[in-house]
Amino acid sequence: MGVVAFIGGVGGQELLLVLAIALVVFGPKRLPEIARTLSRVTAQLRDANRELRRELYSSVDLDAEAASRRASEAAEPVTPAKLRD
Repeated sequence: MGVVAFIGGVGGQELLLVLAIALVVFGPKRLPEIARTLSRVTAQLRDANRELRRELYSSVDLDAEAASRRASEAAEPVTPAKLRD
């Protein structure tokens, strides 16, 4: 989805033109190497993004649990036994 969203406004002719320019600039030997490097970088960024989201969501969940716990403790009625503690 990310690549499709990125090149959503680029048609077939434009894409072929960009690939032809890249072939001329980098040459046929370096183009596959550059494509592999870009693929690795994209995968690493995707993994880092996934890990960051996981951390943020777990942090929000923990904060929500703590807030819920505090709210339930505050709503408990005070009994004489609790006053002595």
